[in-house]
Formats: sequence, C-alpha cells, structure tokens
Amino acid sequence: MTRYIARRVLLAAVVVLLVTVVTFVLLHLLPGGPARGALGSRPQPSRSPPSTPRRAWTGRCPCSTGAT
Repeated sequence: MTRYIARRVLLAAVVVLLVTVVTFVLLHLLPGGPARGALGSRPQPSRSPPSTPRRAWTGRCPCSTGAT
C-alpha cells in the first residue's frame, strides 16, 4: 500500500510540473505576451499595461554576466 501511495504522489507531482510548463510556454507564445493575453484583444486604456520597449538582439542572453 505504501508503494501505491508513493507512486501516486510521484505521478501527481509529474503531472503538476508538466501542466505548469505547458501553461507557461503557451502563455509566452501569445502575440503581445501574457499581459496582452490576460487583458483580451481590445483592452480598455485604463487597464492597459505600459508598453515595453523591444530590445535589439545582441546575440547573448540578457541575464549573462559578460562571460563568453
């Protein structure tokens, strides 16, 4: 019985992780990003997030510390 419960808990953790990853990826694939997706296709100006400037691709990860 202990093995059954341990297996079910492990599988539940895997399912939660997969659902989280798939949701994250789908939200970031939305045109305009997650904020625009949450606000809908025609948001009211008072609810719109401030526009974020698009950065030019520098060829490196923006979180890199300068190490190449």
